[in-house]
Amino acid sequence: YKRGPFLIVPDRRQTLTFGEFHDAALGLACRLQEEGLRRGDRVVALLTNSPEYAVLYFAALYMGATVVTANPSLHVRDVHFVIRNSGAKLLVYGEETKHFVLGPSQPTDSIRRWLMPRLNEPLFRIPWGSHPWKPLDGATASDLLTIVFTSGTTAFPKAVAHRTTSLLGNAAAFNGAMGLGPSDRFLHL
Repeated sequence: YKRGPFLIVPDRRQTLTFGEFHDAALGLACRLQEEGLRRGDRVVALLTNSPEYAVLYFAALYMGATVVTANPSLHVRDVHFVIRNSGAKLLVYGEETKHFVLGPSQPTDSIRRWLMPRLNEPLFRIPWGSHPWKPLDGATASDLLTIVFTSGTTAFPKAVAHRTTSLLGNAAAFNGAMGLGPSDRFLHL
């Protein structure tokens, strides 16, 4: 499957193969480790729907970190609430979301901030086998993969934790119910 298409990005006229996506996730995981992120640490993802967002999830999975989503469509007050209450060591944001963290209103000073590069930047070009660790090394099904905050329509957003086993189990059940297999493509809008 390494050469098969994994992620198609129409607005960029880009297709990432399974191998390219895997290499990008490894590259990002290595960079996140250089930033001091370790197994069990949390990273806030303040990103729009993008290939970089998907790569961040896989990088976190590979290294055993937990992604905390901060939905940029929420009010700035709620985004800052999520960031302050995330327990994260690192906040990853994009060009489209930098106004949440670089404007006059700051979420917190205690979390390091990092601007997510685009996939075409050298960070994501780490040759196969050149990284100093194995992806998923030490991973368990009970690892906390992501924390998703609700929209906070009636109060401040509430955190919902998802372990690797439940997310992968849901994905497998969805694929089974829909009859999806390795040769199928999934359109996400």
